[in-house]
Amino acid sequence: TGHVEVLHRLGLVDRHAWLPQLGSRAIGAHLHDVLGIGDHRSPGNGDVDWGYITAGLGHLPSYTLEINQHEPDD
Repeated sequence: TGHVEVLHRLGLVDRHAWLPQLGSRAIGAHLHDVLGIGDHRSPGNGDVDWGYITAGLGHLPSYTLEINQHEPDD
């Protein structure tokens, strides 16, 4: 999620284009939040639209969080 969000913020892709095309075919996802164009933040520690993400990937049984090691443990 974070990679698409950063690419969107750089003007390279539309953040809302990939999920309708690929979301229903996804079998897994790694997630991280974004603040500005800095990614690998803990979910909730940035400003990604998580309502949109969960609507498109809510069918997945689990997720991998790809979080920067400098994020606080809590």
